[in-house]
Amino acid sequence: MTAWQQLAASGILAPVDLRFAGYCHRLSGESDILALSAALLSCERADGNSCIQLTTLAGAPFPFDSTRLKPGQEPDVPNLPELGAWFKALERSELVGDGSRPTPLVLEDGRLYLYRYWKAERTISRGVADRLQPLPPPVNVALIGPFRNLFPDIGPEPDWQAAGALAALQRAFTIITGGPGTGKTHTVVRLLALLLQSDPSLRIALAAPTGKAASRLGDSISRQVDNLDVPPEIRAGLSVEVRTLHRLLGYRPRLDRFFHNASRPLPYDVVVVDEASMIDVLLMENLIRALTPRCRLVLLGDHEQLASVDTGFVLGDITRAAAVDQAHGKAFAEVYRQFTGFDIPSQEDPPPMRDSVVYLPRSRRFAGSSGIGRVSTAVRERNSRDVLAAFHDDLFRDIQLADPPTSVEASLEPVLDWLIQTIRAQTPEEALENFNKARILCARRNGIWGIENLNAAVERYLSRHNVAVGDSFYRGRPVLITRNDYWNKLYNGDVGICWPQAGRPRAWFQEADGALRDLPVSRLPSHETAWAMTIHKNQGSEFDHVLMFLPEAGHSLCNRELFYTGVTRAKKKLHLYAEENWVRSAVQNQTRRASGLTANLTRTSLPDP
Repeated sequence: MTAWQQLAASGILAPVDLRFAGYCHRLSGESDILALSAALLSCERADGNSCIQLTTLAGAPFPFDSTRLKPGQEPDVPNLPELGAWFKALERSELVGDGSRPTPLVLEDGRLYLYRYWKAERTISRGVADRLQPLPPPVNVALIGPFRNLFPDIGPEPDWQAAGALAALQRAFTIITGGPGTGKTHTVVRLLALLLQSDPSLRIALAAPTGKAASRLGDSISRQVDNLDVPPEIRAGLSVEVRTLHRLLGYRPRLDRFFHNASRPLPYDVVVVDEASMIDVLLMENLIRALTPRCRLVLLGDHEQLASVDTGFVLGDITRAAAVDQAHGKAFAEVYRQFTGFDIPSQEDPPPMRDSVVYLPRSRRFAGSSGIGRVSTAVRERNSRDVLAAFHDDLFRDIQLADPPTSVEASLEPVLDWLIQTIRAQTPEEALENFNKARILCARRNGIWGIENLNAAVERYLSRHNVAVGDSFYRGRPVLITRNDYWNKLYNGDVGICWPQAGRPRAWFQEADGALRDLPVSRLPSHETAWAMTIHKNQGSEFDHVLMFLPEAGHSLCNRELFYTGVTRAKKKLHLYAEENWVRSAVQNQTRRASGLTANLTRTSLPDP
């Protein structure tokens, strides 16, 4: 049996992986190495990796996620080729190129890509690199007065919010990154006010990856604008509708294409995108292509959070290229001193990306008595000892750690009041308001602590309290949209509540302006019950109370990014079910998606895509 036959018979490949690898096997003249490479690339792309790094995989058994196997399944997998033989086979093959012409696979700097993802990464790298130089003319010193008015509390300690605004004033590409409550929206609203004072005709677009994130950004910006001391015309210029990225780019579902592209660029001078950690490599490629050369792009997000659901982790890759733990460049520090009168740490020769990425380290959401704040900081610092110490410290009343109960029903005890308040609401508005105060968060769909089992447990509990859960659209049932429906303006990740009107079941959703709209349940796109949801689906959300289930140690989802994202969804109270060794494992297990973006952006020049 050949290595390819052994892999094909192992049962670890999804049908799409098997078909693609088989196709490459036939085209390559039945080369086992090409078939193994194609299968691995397809598998890794499904796991979020843009490419595979040959030097880290050569000679090892074909990797697979053992948690996805059926009970008792022990697959017999072949070893991947040794490095030298692997390179030789790829370099000889007509299926593998260097990107100068379309080929199924691309080999670059020891990384093997599917051509589509190589091209996307190269487009992003070039689009970002072209925006790194300060925009001419230099920063307008006439803005120093308005700048100090908008950032009145600057002192000897570096004010990183002010630094973030200055970075975006100077450059056509900026990332402002930081955890919840660090002031990303605070910063960008003041940045936009400064830009409008320089040019009142400036065309601004605001966007986010999901409808829910767009709604939250709109609410946050409205609150910030209300507190600004700026002229009425500036305030009016800041009243911009927040849209999803798909809507901004003009997604055409029937063609599966975007209206705006390099030939029809977006008609804006500034584009601000929130929750950028959720943007996958293909969506970012489309956004970059749709910008005019002088359009400013400002990304807001938390690079410590989970990567996008799809392929790549663009925000994390770019932030790593910027080496945010190092000082900024001398020229940027001089502009900061000119505008503020104070200094920030600087160095002579920073990485090319350094002055385009500003990290906001201080969270204003959590007080010193906040266990949630202490845990999130310790997770970010990879300090499992401090994480567990916080959970055991009686000072922190807002956090609780417990081993998972013996029964799923018993695990619901911390949120029973929330369930009852939601189901006994008198109006859909009240039901949605109650529902959005808390959430049950899990890492996965299946298993005893997966969302399917927990949603079923919730409905068994409600049934015992006379809720007619046998009716698919019972009053108070929360629903999560799982597929974009542009005709009904419902998007993957939107959450609504089922509530009858005139005896007919309808679903109610909150608009970006806070108003509710309803539609017949027959018009709902693909959806599911949402008492319990995955942590991934709740990026960009915040709840007063979170009940969270951490995966067991050794599971691929037991990692720092998932733990951090789950913890930081909670504002006032966090109940965590996990054994202590699971917590230690999660804090120490960092997920890195294979990509060439970081390497590309540390170079001083790039070839054209």
